[in-house]
Amino acid sequence: MPPRRSVRAKGPAYKKGDYIEYDYKGNLVTGMLNKRSLNGTEANPIWIVTPMDRRRRDEEIHEKLLGKVISAIEAMNNRGPKLGSKDGEKEAGLSRQVTPVTSSSNSSNDGSGGEE
Repeated sequence: MPPRRSVRAKGPAYKKGDYIEYDYKGNLVTGMLNKRSLNGTEANPIWIVTPMDRRRRDEEIHEKLLGKVISAIEAMNNRGPKLGSKDGEKEAGLSRQVTPVTSSSNSSNDGSGGEE
């Protein structure tokens, strides 16, 4: 009889270029795996992740904290606008646009003089 093998399921195998979900300060965010960090070990690898929301720099994330692997289309749909871009400034400018208010001393004056 052959020896028994473990039936325990292994976690997902991550590789460079995968789009993943992970937890960042209590929020589920999307990122792309760049490479394994030299700071990690074989038993506890650390990945360098580029966040897809384009608001932060690359981050080192322990593999245990990485979530599920997602498709590129799903990753692009989850990202936010790039800060400081011209498109972002236009959108922000439109929402902050102030319309001048003209006030008159007598707003009920219809030009009839008010006397009957």
